[in-house]
Amino acid sequence: FTPNTSEIHTTPFETDRCDLCDKLYNNKRRLPLKNSPNLFNFIGNLYYSLFQKRLSDDIVICAACYTRHSKTLKITNDTRMASHGTVEPMDYENAVDTTRSEAKVDVLTQNVPITIPPYSNKYCCICNAKFSTQRVITLSDDVRMNTFKFYLIYLRYTSRCCRSHLENNYMKSYAIDALNRNYPEASFVTYELLSTMIKEIQIELKRTSQSLITKYSSVWKKDQFRDLCTQVTMCNTDNRSIEMAIGCSLTKLRLGVSNKVLKTLFSFSSDRLVAQINDRAYKTLLKFFVPQHLGFQHKSRNDIINNHTRSSAKNLLANREDVAILILDGTYIYCQKSANNVLQRRLFSLHKNRPLLKPMIICAADRYIISAIGPYLSDWYNNDAAITKHILLNNKEEVQDWLVEKDIMIVDRGFRDCLDLVNSFGYTTFMLLFLPKSKKQFSTSEANNNRFVTALRWVVESVNGRIKTLKFFEHVVQNSSLLYVHGYLSIVSAIVSAYRSTFINDTSNDDYLSKAFLEKRNKQNELEAKLNDEERNKSEHWKKINADDCITDFPKLTEADLKDFTLGVLQLKQARSYALEHISEDGQYEIHVCKQQQNLLRANLQRITRHGKHKYLNQRSSSYMKLCEDAIEVSDLSSDKEDDDAISYSSA
Repeated sequence: FTPNTSEIHTTPFETDRCDLCDKLYNNKRRLPLKNSPNLFNFIGNLYYSLFQKRLSDDIVICAACYTRHSKTLKITNDTRMASHGTVEPMDYENAVDTTRSEAKVDVLTQNVPITIPPYSNKYCCICNAKFSTQRVITLSDDVRMNTFKFYLIYLRYTSRCCRSHLENNYMKSYAIDALNRNYPEASFVTYELLSTMIKEIQIELKRTSQSLITKYSSVWKKDQFRDLCTQVTMCNTDNRSIEMAIGCSLTKLRLGVSNKVLKTLFSFSSDRLVAQINDRAYKTLLKFFVPQHLGFQHKSRNDIINNHTRSSAKNLLANREDVAILILDGTYIYCQKSANNVLQRRLFSLHKNRPLLKPMIICAADRYIISAIGPYLSDWYNNDAAITKHILLNNKEEVQDWLVEKDIMIVDRGFRDCLDLVNSFGYTTFMLLFLPKSKKQFSTSEANNNRFVTALRWVVESVNGRIKTLKFFEHVVQNSSLLYVHGYLSIVSAIVSAYRSTFINDTSNDDYLSKAFLEKRNKQNELEAKLNDEERNKSEHWKKINADDCITDFPKLTEADLKDFTLGVLQLKQARSYALEHISEDGQYEIHVCKQQQNLLRANLQRITRHGKHKYLNQRSSSYMKLCEDAIEVSDLSSDKEDDDAISYSSA
């Protein structure tokens, strides 16, 4: 029954549409309803109960509506007469009223196959023990819903029981058996109680769905995921909610799984529906969320200087001036080989010997991602320098309007061919120096200048690592997804900037460290002069340290001190691997002390260069691994990745 809620026509045959279903008559019959009083009263009462409006006396309906409602009226009359056991003429209005009253009686109580124990403030709902002698607890919503989901036992709101019946938000097995034994498997429930049960089930399904979405879609907190969903404008549909659509798209990025797996995880009906939902979420995030958290126009230059520039960066490179400091680096996204020969040649990287795409990541000194431009093709035309030239000359994202003269760009050696162009715009560049062929190592001042750059540039490598924690970018991207790489990269970069904490949580020591750096910048290396003494380097002037020669006054360094020396945590994470590499077969690590100067130590270090004659391996030729199981003896069981890297992916 779909009546037309518009104004009812008062003149018969004046309209070309049925007044009930609003369909065109075409060649169908038109029937005035006033010619059938019983049917008119039946439809009129039904119409009034739905819309609180009275039908016009001149209403005209189509033959289809007339036939359908006539059958319904006949069934109602037959049911009424059968219940009385006689066939008598009836007044239709009385019949309708009687039927409604009987329906009300039927819905007052309904028999449902659910066990519903009574509840009391004095007795346990399971063992009927008095609470005066037992430890009592009010059942939480989790306990009640878990019992309802798994055992079809509905415990009322504020139900209480003995604390001994519970274990980890679940009823113990003997408690479930007692409930099934003491109470019937079916219960009569009122309409109000049934409505309450349905509402609680809806809340539980929504909570469980959101927990599942946040578990698989990201490593961020639930409130952050909900905040992300509130920043987009998207309609709920019968197939999915906003949270489910965004969660499905993020799950694809997080786990790198196919639409078939997503269909199973989110209980969708088909792969095609998953593709449609992902496409809708993809376009919505790009339209509403990304412009607010990514791009040179989403934050002003002063905001980056005041809120996202470390004081150590200003002290070391900018002489404490308020300038924008940007760190640029290109990363890799591997993709499939293409059957298109032209595209395959443009995608193939001679450096990596495989097809890939190259996006350009631009971040601030505290790792905040300002922009992610690209990706670009990876042939020899598009190295880091060529990509930077393209960005500046084409004024991508209006970067030339955002930057001003004397702003600083920190780059690696791959940008060497674009330095002249960047400097011609008035910007300052800092890059690691090249070692001349005539030298074996940098001078002290040159090495210190390189350390200034390294101390600040490493954050962009960590940003690339965070992006690669999403398996979509870590794995090989399918050719069918190449058109979406730019959008997904923008979405991930915006989410990282919006919700992930900075790499440098404590910057209170920046001024002290930068001051120490500047003081020692031009200081001569005293140890270098001692190492150049060939007489001192002879083996006869050194001896192995053993327990008898332990150094009691050796400085004790805290983890914070080591982080200051290594300029971060990367070298500390690799320290274990370095140490295991130099342990001999009998488990000893040889350290030598100078006989002439007790505070001078030396140890063997691994050196591997491209030249075979310079290679030194601590592994002896007689101790190669015999079986695959032996690999555990030399492998590092710890992970250098962040703790949250294994969340969600391992559970899938």
